[in-house]
Amino acid sequence: MITPSPRVRIAPSPTGTFHLGTARTALFNELFARHLGGQFVLRFEDTDQERSTLESEQDIVDGLAWLGLIADESPTAGGSYAPYRQMERLDDYRQAAERLIASGHAYYCFCTAEELAAERQAQEAAHISPKYSGRCRSIPPTEAAERKSAGEPAVVRFKVTGGSRSFTDLVMGTVAEDTDLYGDFVILRSVEAGEPPLPLYNLANVVDDQAMAITHVIRGADLLPSTIKQIMLIEALGGTPPAYAHLPVILSPSGKGKMSKRRDPVSITRDFRDRGYLPEAMINFMALLGWAPEGEREYFSHTELVEAFTLERVNKANAVFNPAKLEHMNGHYIRTLSVEALSERLQPFLRRDSQTFAALPPVEQRALAQQLAEVLQDRLIRLDEAVGLGAWLIEAEVQPPANLLLGKKQTASEAGLMLQAAHAALAEEADWSEPNLEALLRNVAAAQAVGAGAVLWPVRAALTAQAASPGVFTVLSALGKEPSLARLKNAIDILAE
Repeated sequence: MITPSPRVRIAPSPTGTFHLGTARTALFNELFARHLGGQFVLRFEDTDQERSTLESEQDIVDGLAWLGLIADESPTAGGSYAPYRQMERLDDYRQAAERLIASGHAYYCFCTAEELAAERQAQEAAHISPKYSGRCRSIPPTEAAERKSAGEPAVVRFKVTGGSRSFTDLVMGTVAEDTDLYGDFVILRSVEAGEPPLPLYNLANVVDDQAMAITHVIRGADLLPSTIKQIMLIEALGGTPPAYAHLPVILSPSGKGKMSKRRDPVSITRDFRDRGYLPEAMINFMALLGWAPEGEREYFSHTELVEAFTLERVNKANAVFNPAKLEHMNGHYIRTLSVEALSERLQPFLRRDSQTFAALPPVEQRALAQQLAEVLQDRLIRLDEAVGLGAWLIEAEVQPPANLLLGKKQTASEAGLMLQAAHAALAEEADWSEPNLEALLRNVAAAQAVGAGAVLWPVRAALTAQAASPGVFTVLSALGKEPSLARLKNAIDILAE
């Protein structure tokens, strides 16, 4: 069921960090809406007051903004269907529950927790699938109302009529269930006297979707089991169910279970943004977690994804999170940036991770970031690697260990001689261009009757104090003459000790 201008939403609970799975769901909703010229809505299901926090809400907002997934309507942007937080809509849920009671679709249940536990134990002992027996169904409505008015604790349960029910999911196809297995389920909690009753997920979810004219519910497959209950509630309230599309679950890299908050990177802000992944790479990567484009193409801009995205190409099979693929993709996007753009993106990470860089005046920060972008662009996988890979350029001095200065099968005295020869030749050289530096050092190796590596390895190690770095000629050019000569002299002294 595709409407010309669909309204879709994401409705996260602000009880933790912005999860990768939620972000993928947000992306698919946003792509669907933009592809068809519809509206993308953000609302918060914040009725879990013990766990919901404003910090978590802000983390979701920040993560969406970083990804470039901007909602048309939200608590901050407002909209014609405000408010967009469930705790600001409690009267709507109460009224919906009262309508269901009045129409005979729901009733007050006064069973205590102890009674319900005993009932469950008896069913399990009899090898019966546990469900509510419906013992409060038979209480006359007037009696139930009087007991509720007198202050007796009660929840509101929805009457399940039983029988087989089905619906057509836009991803999963026909979904059918035997509703006799449900039992009458709770839709409104019992609360202390004087407090507003809090809805359970199924009631709040459908009341909000109906009130906000949501046409398509695109969400994770973990919520598939609640869908028929929600359809029954919508119909009992006199509404028309939206179209449903349930997305495949994202599995951990092992493929043996869902992504784990304890074991896997799942936080959009902490594990991806703050570690230096690019939002362009994350959008492209997440789009391929369950969606298959036509052909063999792998790289898409956000605009291209909007043009190409359809629910028909969303897979039923679960998607496996592949960190190696994400890193490969992130490196690709880093290399597509201009040096100037990469420099701008590196600066927040350089300021955060390097005291030396942070202490520099802004103009020097920009110049150094530009240098780092030039020499590291081909090596970076994530932006947060720049301080480690570029320490040789950021710090005024480096201190290589003696063993790092030794080339293959080289003694300390042999490496020292190569460094002395390189130092002498470089000290006399005025042309500090990379081609000239390469010719000069290769001539040094020839004069010493050794392979080029016997000179280039100790020189590069002396300049960077790193086992892996950009090429020695790039390093020499980036450092400049006097700093390079000082580091070579320092390495000669280290080997002489």
